[in-house]
Amino acid sequence: MAAIRLKPDYAAAHVNLGSALGKMPGRLEEAIAQFREALRIQPNSAAARENLGTALLRTPGRLHEAIAQYEAAVRLTPGDAWAHVNLGSALAALPERTGDAIAEYEAALRLRPDLADAHNNLGLALEAQGRTDEAIEEFGEALRLTPAVAEIRLNIASALLRVPGRENEAAAQLEAYLRVKPDDEQARQVLAQIRSGQR
Repeated sequence: MAAIRLKPDYAAAHVNLGSALGKMPGRLEEAIAQFREALRIQPNSAAARENLGTALLRTPGRLHEAIAQYEAAVRLTPGDAWAHVNLGSALAALPERTGDAIAEYEAALRLRPDLADAHNNLGLALEAQGRTDEAIEEFGEALRLTPAVAEIRLNIASALLRVPGRENEAAAQLEAYLRVKPDDEQARQVLAQIRSGQR
């Protein structure tokens, strides 16, 4: 706030204030207003567009606005892998845009092959298209890069359960997941079904 009072036309200060407001309960609209003010001052601010896209994505009914902001951010910074991931995640919320989401995740991975989130999100999009074997590969790469993220194991298990004969591998992933997240009753029930031969 002090930076804005001293220099109200400083776009980065509005972005920073918007980011802070966005983390506070009930302040999302104020955050959006700050990002829009940053863009009024500096229309080519990729940071403002990405942050605005994220805030809009968290606001019910504003998905298409979020996508437009993320698309603008990608145009401004095509070499930013995270810009492609963010756009891909927004596009993936529209089933008819799954192919476009996949293209964005692939663009991110060309820039940063070590980006685990891009591999994981690509896996989810591929699975949505029924490309299960490719999805399993992407989930596996995400897990290799970030072995501490237990949720990736759930994604692997879910994909493996779609492939006949791979139930034991799915069970192994669920067992590893439950060692980290022992309170997940749904995962525990699925594991019990596999063990009893019901899956």
